[in-house]
Amino acid sequence: MNPTQALYRLQTLEMSLDDAQQRVQTIEAEIKNDQQVLEHRRAYKECEKLLQQAQYLVNTRDLERQTLEARIQEGEQRLYGGSITTPKEMQDQQNDVEASKRRFEVLQTQMEEAHEQVRGAQAAFEEAQLAYESAKEAQLSNSQSMLAEREQLHNQMTRWLAERKDTVAFLKEAYPEGYKIYKKLKPLKNGMPIALLEGDACAVCRVDQNQTIIYQVRQHKAVVQCQNCGRILLDI
Repeated sequence: MNPTQALYRLQTLEMSLDDAQQRVQTIEAEIKNDQQVLEHRRAYKECEKLLQQAQYLVNTRDLERQTLEARIQEGEQRLYGGSITTPKEMQDQQNDVEASKRRFEVLQTQMEEAHEQVRGAQAAFEEAQLAYESAKEAQLSNSQSMLAEREQLHNQMTRWLAERKDTVAFLKEAYPEGYKIYKKLKPLKNGMPIALLEGDACAVCRVDQNQTIIYQVRQHKAVVQCQNCGRILLDI
């Protein structure tokens, strides 16, 4: 490999390493925070809360029903058991029993409605639970695939880092001037300090170069920069 080829290979390696590192970070973020699973979990928890509220309402209605039944039974026993001795007390007790019976009838309707709410909430809860479990299974499968991809990337990055180390060592000895300019330009050119010469133009900015620059680039004897964007021009 000649020095100019080595310089271009260094850029290719470093860009590949940057891309791979970004992908690894994306994979790790996706594994940690799967949005679809979070959304299904929120829906599942909301349905669970609604089901608990509906069940609480049924239990409350049932407790009131039991209390009314006992009240009605006790009132009728007093009415017909001979324990009441005055007309006013008799009338008051009868009014209380009738009011309790009217409330009991209303409560029966409310009980039916509450049970219907429980059935609807139970169905929604079971559906949300199934969706949540399916999402977790999909996440697990996807996570396994992404973990495998991450391992492959780590292995590839290890090989690229070793090659990068050797390439830098070669350039420091065989092409120190080019390597020095490369390092200076890299942060200024968004990690891409080298451009190939395509025909008579810079492959990045697409500006045609004069004949002197073209000749110098093709001689591979000096560091030549694009007359427009300033990138190192190479003819590979």
